[in-house]
Amino acid sequence: MSELHSAESDKRSPSSSSTTGRLPCSAAQHSPFHLEGWIVYPALNRIEREQIGGRDDGAAEGPEQLEPRIMHVLACLVARPGEVLSRADLMDTVWGDVVVGDEVLTRAISRLRIILGDRADQPRLIETIRGGGTV
Repeated sequence: MSELHSAESDKRSPSSSSTTGRLPCSAAQHSPFHLEGWIVYPALNRIEREQIGGRDDGAAEGPEQLEPRIMHVLACLVARPGEVLSRADLMDTVWGDVVVGDEVLTRAISRLRIILGDRADQPRLIETIRGGGTV
């Protein structure tokens, strides 16, 4: 089982190697990759099922076009599997100097969960660690 983790707090993970708050991840730099029955095309901001039909997990059936920043969030999570990424680091990496509220990250994670058929209360892929604990 692949796991992606996101932290809801502004605390930096003890295992984080980032000193500037910027995580080493860029959707444009990633080649296509497989993720739990999905093929992800980061440079195209597209995700699609490897096999369509026969699944009842609530996930999208056909190809999904993602907003570039939502793909960037996914790329950051995939680049650091099993690692707790702080909300502050994700916000700084994906939105940089753009002034936005924390809700944009919450909406991005929510959108990824919907597309991937993941649930916050029973996470398979994206797990939110409240308070920024370590995994």
